Amino acid sequence: MTFRQMLVILIIAGCMWQAIFCAFDYVYASECVYENDLQYIRCCESRDRYHIVNDAGTHFGGYQFDLPTWYSVGGVGYPHEAAPEEQDYRAAILYSLRGRDPWKSCLA
Repeated sequence: MTFRQMLVILIIAGCMWQAIFCAFDYVYASECVYENDLQYIRCCESRDRYHIVNDAGTHFGGYQFDLPTWYSVGGVGYPHEAAPEEQDYRAAILYSLRGRDPWKSCLA
């Protein structure tokens, strides 16, 4: 196999891989633009989408709050139904109390 043939195969494989992930609207946290920790966390947790619910139905909104944590910082109802500003505010409270600890999967 020539170098050119290998290169073509790698390019096609890369395009197929990208098409699979694009179908799921996947975005790496590193692809987000963020100026502070909360923006980074939101991008990492929800790809910067405030309205989502995880597949298990246990974490909600831009910061993927679970309900006990949401209520502990004064949230009402479901996080993903709250305005983005409200979610940012509640996340800022949680961050001021516990730092990045609630978002362990996003620790970099």
